[in-house]
Amino acid sequence: MKRVLAFLAVSLVWIGLAWGFLFSWIPAHAQEEWTRLDGPIVPGGPVMAVAASSAQSNTLYTLVDHPYGVRLFRSAADTIAWTQVVTLSSEISPTLINALFVDPGDGAVLYTHNGSATLRSQDGGLSWTEIFTAAGPMAVPAPSTIFVLHPIAAESASSDDCFDPWTIARSDDAGDQWQTMDVPCLGAGSGLAVAQSDPQIIYLTPATGFNTLYRSIDGGKTWQGNRSLPPGARIAIDPTDDSHLLASGFGDVRQSYDAGESWASLFQRPFRAFFDAPEIHFAGDGRIYIGAQVAAATFDIENTVPVIYRSHDKGRTWWLATELMPEFGMRLLVSPVDPSTLFSWSRSRGVLRSPNQGNGWQEANEGILSPVLIQSIEPDDAGDLYVGASRFNQARNGLFHSADGGITWRTVLTDTQVQKVVSTPGTDQFVAIAQGRFYQNNIMPHGSSELHLVLVTDVDILASNPFRPLLAGYRRNTEYQYEGIVSIRNPDIGPIRSDWGVSTIDSGRPNWLVSVLSGAVSVTAAVIDPNQPTRMYVAAVMTDGLTTIFRSEDGGVQWQPIASPANEHGVPYRIDRLYVANSRIYAGGFGVIYSDDDGNTWHELSSRTALNDTIIGTHLSVSNDGQVFAFGETDAYRWNVILHDWERLNLPGGSAYALAIDNSGNEETLLVSNAQGIWKRNVPLAPVGSIWLPTIERQ
Repeated sequence: MKRVLAFLAVSLVWIGLAWGFLFSWIPAHAQEEWTRLDGPIVPGGPVMAVAASSAQSNTLYTLVDHPYGVRLFRSAADTIAWTQVVTLSSEISPTLINALFVDPGDGAVLYTHNGSATLRSQDGGLSWTEIFTAAGPMAVPAPSTIFVLHPIAAESASSDDCFDPWTIARSDDAGDQWQTMDVPCLGAGSGLAVAQSDPQIIYLTPATGFNTLYRSIDGGKTWQGNRSLPPGARIAIDPTDDSHLLASGFGDVRQSYDAGESWASLFQRPFRAFFDAPEIHFAGDGRIYIGAQVAAATFDIENTVPVIYRSHDKGRTWWLATELMPEFGMRLLVSPVDPSTLFSWSRSRGVLRSPNQGNGWQEANEGILSPVLIQSIEPDDAGDLYVGASRFNQARNGLFHSADGGITWRTVLTDTQVQKVVSTPGTDQFVAIAQGRFYQNNIMPHGSSELHLVLVTDVDILASNPFRPLLAGYRRNTEYQYEGIVSIRNPDIGPIRSDWGVSTIDSGRPNWLVSVLSGAVSVTAAVIDPNQPTRMYVAAVMTDGLTTIFRSEDGGVQWQPIASPANEHGVPYRIDRLYVANSRIYAGGFGVIYSDDDGNTWHELSSRTALNDTIIGTHLSVSNDGQVFAFGETDAYRWNVILHDWERLNLPGGSAYALAIDNSGNEETLLVSNAQGIWKRNVPLAPVGSIWLPTIERQ
């Protein structure tokens, strides 16, 4: 009996150990700690608002989006050296705030809203309190005077005829007490403007209806309407003359000298055709600045430039700035200290300053540092690390390099969206794609060559021959049609100089061999087989909507279609990237497919219809033992061969942007980026597929 109990005890121990070993990788690897690298830090950042007191203070404030919450900075308007005041991680949502107001009577009193409530700070932004339970367009025309235009419940409206009722709340004591007023039927997106010279004068512009300008001269007790505005107009009021108005809308800017009773369009010489004029500002002395998008040469929406117009005589004559506005979509602010000084800001450029009425701009980001949002990661076997930033409308996109594993960084390409970078281990050579252009090291070598009109979508190189890159993309065939192309550097052109320029011999030959894939609209992905360098694969979107895989066996000179992968319902796969690892070809897009027979047949590894529908395959990495890693909308994932689904790796902060595997150390390292920087961890061991339990002796 003792032997039986002993064997049972030993057996239970073995069974426990076996099952523990079988399932231990699930919680152990899921909970393994990640180590964070800061990633590149750049001056400036995604600035959401800049504000100053209109009459009292020399102080500027700016709100900057940040992974750990909105950050508030302060600076004197005449020095522009920013100091962080506070991180508003809980009081203000970074995705909703788009305005900041400084009280004209007290530069330490600030107002804003978080999309659902109006907030106030009385200590220069250190602390915030909710002062009103609604939010919307605001105006702070006079000391302690606040207006908030906001929606109300339909049953609370005074008129039953308004489908989308709004009202105005007003406070004359900095938000302690509020009163509401009846307003005309407006709707979401309506505009509010209040005269600084007399807060009883209020203008409203509805988002819908007959483009009517509503005006009240008694603080909102009565309203008069005038149907003469351009669509979606925005109103600006001269602080020195409340009857002088400017109204901007799509395609027009109008001016009125009689409080909106009559209007004259500025769409005439010396103005060029307006496409939009989102920024109209009156300085304290009545000087006018208009930031507009205008036709560059011809009336062509694709050929426009951002400019600044200026007037010193109440809009009767105008000047055009000699230097263009920094970029379309940037905001403007006139300095409260000097009406000749302008500030401009955006989420992509940070803060800029012009000391000469918009005729020249300099960066004004001293003291503001922001992390780069990394969309591509490229490690090499020598420990170098390249990362690219390509997030639309974000601060300082570009390409960055680290020679010490991500501790320190240098900037390689500045202010351009980088979609992909491929480096050569042990050298300083790399190729990159930025905004459809191909870069070799930090220059574009094809400005006037065969690739001049090509938009590049993908690139690949071999470590053994980095001077023969494979490019994929498309170019315009006719006015309305495009054709997919594949290109390699001409192998017969001879030696290539170190500056990646034209060959030193026989420059009459083409630098690049361009192959047009018949029936292709765009080539979206390309890869060179590292095991057989003359074998290459590309994926192309065809005129019939299918995605077709092409293969070349002669180093990219000739291409043959080999497969058009589709799911069980016949829907073609979208392919954005191709990968070759361990003699298997992977194709990634919205889902992952693979081929074990040189691309002739394809099988589905996962799709957005799988149990976890957030996986995308635009960034795949395959470990040395064949494990597949990808990122999704909320985390980094590993393909679980046992469960046949994606296993979450519990990335801190979630929202992964890019993923790669680094083989430069003693162990493979998984690198994943998100808004907080770059996270790394050892590649987890492969799951155990099966295990034999020990024999149990029968007694």
